[in-house]
Amino acid sequence: MQLIMRIRETEMKGKKWKNPAMVRIVFCALLTGNTAAAAPMGTTPESVSYQPYPYIFIVQQGDTISLTDEEFYDKAGKITFPVNRYNLPENDELITELATKVIPQLNRDSLQLLRIIVRGAASPDGPFENNQQLGKNRVQSLLDFLDSQMEMPVSEDVLSTQVDIEDYRSLCLMMRKRYDSSYQLVQQLCDTYLPIGRYDLLKEQLQRAKGGALWHRLLRDYFPALRAVRLILLFRTMPPP
Repeated sequence: MQLIMRIRETEMKGKKWKNPAMVRIVFCALLTGNTAAAAPMGTTPESVSYQPYPYIFIVQQGDTISLTDEEFYDKAGKITFPVNRYNLPENDELITELATKVIPQLNRDSLQLLRIIVRGAASPDGPFENNQQLGKNRVQSLLDFLDSQMEMPVSEDVLSTQVDIEDYRSLCLMMRKRYDSSYQLVQQLCDTYLPIGRYDLLKEQLQRAKGGALWHRLLRDYFPALRAVRLILLFRTMPPP
């Protein structure tokens, strides 16, 4: 039987901007041929043992996982970076957890790696081209770490990577979750300029809004959390021999 992995991911790349609340990521893991119905998610010993790690998904044949963009934001493991840095920070909580608990357990269990989903991002401050490269480098730093630690092969066909060059998607999510009084203004500006790829005009309008006070507050309260890479790992339980 042949494993078929179908993944649909909506991306924010220039004209493909969508309202963050409406973006969805859908994972479907199916086996061709005659297969038994899949057990409910979370009923296998493997699923239970990984419950402390919300960024780990264990599926069986036929299981489907559907995540809104906000659910991805909430469940994904996250690493934040200092300004203009892309090397993995020392003593980072997620890296420590992966290296000492999660990956050793994954190496012991009989699981098939289906997908590594990584989103790298930079905050909107700084030049656009520099932010683009920072996002790419942050993604690569995490992938290099996973490849060095995991015994199972990490090939190109299991990778799903995305760079949010200037992570307005997460910014809007964070502001909405905090009931920020300026959320509607920022969301409206994003909806106006991101569909036409005008990051420059969006940044200019944000810097001018409320006499510059909004931009300075975003720099202080939100941008540090946007300098990040986020991770979800998807595995399938191996059938009994």
